[in-house]
Amino acid sequence: MGAWVGVWMKRLELDATTSAAMAARIWQTCAGPLTMLLMVFCFTDQERGLYWAFLSTLGIQVFAELGFQWVILNVASHEWSQLAIDREGRPIGNERALARLASLSRLVLVWYATASIILVPLIWSIGYHIYSQKANVDQWLAPWTVLSLLSGMLLTVSACVSVLEGCNQVAAIQRVRLGQVISGNFVVWFLMLQGAGLWVAVAATGVQLVWELCLVGIVYRRFWKELLKIPLISQNRISWRTEIWPLQWNIAIQSISHYFAYQAIVLVMFHRSTVLGGQMGMTWQILNASLMIAATWLQVRAPYWGTLVAKREFTELDKRFRRVAIISSAVLIIVLGLFSLTVIAANALPMEFAQKIADGFLPSLSVAIFCLGAFLVHLPRCFSVYLRAHKRDPMLWTNVACNCILAALVFFLGSRYGDLAAACAFTGTITLFQLPLSWYIWNSSRRKWHAE
Repeated sequence: MGAWVGVWMKRLELDATTSAAMAARIWQTCAGPLTMLLMVFCFTDQERGLYWAFLSTLGIQVFAELGFQWVILNVASHEWSQLAIDREGRPIGNERALARLASLSRLVLVWYATASIILVPLIWSIGYHIYSQKANVDQWLAPWTVLSLLSGMLLTVSACVSVLEGCNQVAAIQRVRLGQVISGNFVVWFLMLQGAGLWVAVAATGVQLVWELCLVGIVYRRFWKELLKIPLISQNRISWRTEIWPLQWNIAIQSISHYFAYQAIVLVMFHRSTVLGGQMGMTWQILNASLMIAATWLQVRAPYWGTLVAKREFTELDKRFRRVAIISSAVLIIVLGLFSLTVIAANALPMEFAQKIADGFLPSLSVAIFCLGAFLVHLPRCFSVYLRAHKRDPMLWTNVACNCILAALVFFLGSRYGDLAAACAFTGTITLFQLPLSWYIWNSSRRKWHAE
């Protein structure tokens, strides 16, 4: 029996690291419906709209972060191919690679500390402008202020976690993320039942911050202490201008355009009405959770793929990538199909309980079209992770152009004609533009780079 389980875990690319990540995603998938159910019955329509508008507004942090976390992961993974952690938790290995990793870590701390200082007042001001037009200030001002402060702190700590992830400490990180989602859900459920309203969003962010502070400051305390003590020599410094910026500016532009194309859609619906904003937020949360489940295989394999590229083991890289892409896509089809069928059933059942649940989401047709679009979005993301493992990103202008088209269509059609028009704009843009162009770029770039 144990041997049979081991064989299937290997076929599904499931090891201890992936299993912990999948456990977190499975928990989120199972706990998500209860969270949504409590939100339907414990939140007012206005609170629901404000809650999801809060989370959408926090996405503005891409303007301060500028895609640096993706660069951190890939650059750190290349240096880590010559390093390891000893039994006492200290980084050891090639001195030059160690010094370059120390240089990267210092750059990360300075960048994100500065970004957080800028981010907090910016996000708070934008939120104040948006929410004051739709709800009484006394209802949302205090939780929004605290949430903005905590999010600024979390941005810096999460950057340190990205360094650890690039150093292939994925197993520990995934265990922490499992703890985050489980404890976070219990806190959220308790506060919802107590009628905490918008303070639920503050508590969820606070739980995430505490877990990541423990990971960085306690579990890997020795790692950071030893790493930051390494003296910097000019020839071993990471050059932001020549090594970081050429990749970062690509990701930064894509991240900004991605925000307007994908995250701002909730604010577009919120501007149309707070009820529609809440429905869009809940639907979008399920779609994002589904994509995160599928992306689990990509996230835990990205550092390993970077190591394979550094060693020029391209045959093994392609073999691993194809298997992971197929498995993650199959899982996504199953999850999105279940969600779409659930919404259809809730709308069809005559019971008051089912109708109240159905009212929390977009209409069935809009949900089905968004689900199709979400599946199609996953495929270009697989291609992108593969190419970024090479520390290059040729998909910049394709993604930016598609995101700009998508953002413009969703804003124009969604703000005027509602959710169904937004769903058609979303899925149509992915089908006609992003998917075929992304496949062509991935295939041609792979062949060219591996022949160099």
